[in-house]
Amino acid sequence: MKLLCLCLLFATAFAQIQQRCKTTPSLWTALMREINYDARGSEAAFRFARINYDATGQRIKITEYEELESGREEVVYELFLFQEGKYYRAERGGQCAVNELTTPFRPFGIVPQARFMGTEYLGAISGTYGLLVDHFHYTVDRLGGGSYWGSFAPSLSNPSDCYPVLQSYVNEDGPFPTHVNAHFTFLNITATLPDNPFSPPAEC
Repeated sequence: MKLLCLCLLFATAFAQIQQRCKTTPSLWTALMREINYDARGSEAAFRFARINYDATGQRIKITEYEELESGREEVVYELFLFQEGKYYRAERGGQCAVNELTTPFRPFGIVPQARFMGTEYLGAISGTYGLLVDHFHYTVDRLGGGSYWGSFAPSLSNPSDCYPVLQSYVNEDGPFPTHVNAHFTFLNITATLPDNPFSPPAEC
């Protein structure tokens, strides 16, 4: 009887740590909170933004509210078109700058080299108040090192299809080409994008 209970205990524990997340949807939109630990001077240390994301077309559009190191606040529009090699940036009511984009597209998805680290609840562990997420991690094997952590939550329609909830990059290239030390939190994620989700800013 004791052996049976022990086997059931191990079976239950093993079942609780099975990896659910396999892929990330290619199209989604969300509210994004970003902390940029590389920010200096006029760069944004923190931003709260609307992100439209297209992994297949390699497009990211940001409508962001920035808090700068100098204390100045502004609203900025950014559009990354990786396949076309173009980057748009405009302030609301201001001028638009269009620059060449030469960095490769890096998705906000489960990266191939990341290892599944188990599951944890964000928030309460009991009842229906917490969100059970799959954790992934990898360490960069190069001089100076680096690491990545990502937490993903399954979609309702397909449990193996998971959206990013938390992502952290430490001395590692992330989806945005301007910094390598950053943390992202995603809120209100949905696959229903707004109209013209990747159109250039009106200022352009």
